[in-house]
Amino acid sequence: MQSPVPDQPGLMAYLVKHTPSELELLFQRAAMLADNESIRSHEPVVFILHGDETFAFLNANAEKNAHLISLAKALDDKRVIDVKVCEIWMQANGVSRDELPAFIDTVPDGPALGRQLRAAGYLYF
Repeated sequence: MQSPVPDQPGLMAYLVKHTPSELELLFQRAAMLADNESIRSHEPVVFILHGDETFAFLNANAEKNAHLISLAKALDDKRVIDVKVCEIWMQANGVSRDELPAFIDTVPDGPALGRQLRAAGYLYF
């Protein structure tokens, strides 16, 4: 018997130079997709941060961006999104792992991960 929901490719967002309010809109869009079972991917939307938008997630900016960070954490907890930060960007900007919330993952090379996901069939979100 076939599954009522066909297998769908995963979704990813490769982000550079987005504002915190733009990120919040993208997270809300991911939440809406997750609520729609007919189009929902079974995997979380992978958000690869490789630019200055990462500063919004630093613990030092947590109070200023509390709503964005709490939304991202709630969506991560529900497996709607999976936020990843590029370690090359972190090194170039003097950001260490302990400056990010625990729910955010890091990846050695954001652009390389983006290419790998595209090659695996992920679509841009």
